[in-house]
Amino acid sequence: MSMLTRHKRRSRRSLYVFRAAMVLFGLYFAYHAFHGDHGLIAHAEVQQRVSALEAQKLNLEARKGALEARVAALRDSGLDGDLVDERARSTLGLIHRSERIVLH
Repeated sequence: MSMLTRHKRRSRRSLYVFRAAMVLFGLYFAYHAFHGDHGLIAHAEVQQRVSALEAQKLNLEARKGALEARVAALRDSGLDGDLVDERARSTLGLIHRSERIVLH
């Protein structure tokens, strides 16, 4: 008679424990796929922040353009006397409260 190797049959209990562990692992990874640091919700928040920063960048670029236009008016080639007078009075504090400066 030849010796045959007998395999021990797994009990149903260990099979249920294994399946429950796999379900728990799956739930763990699914939770972190949505709520983790690199999950879908975090990705959406990052995209929203990028959109807000791009809007802020456009606003700052428009403001920069306006400031560059004012600086160009103060250059020697295009010196605007009213603008120089207004800035000098404002900087030196020589504008009285009842005084009004009208720019053309």
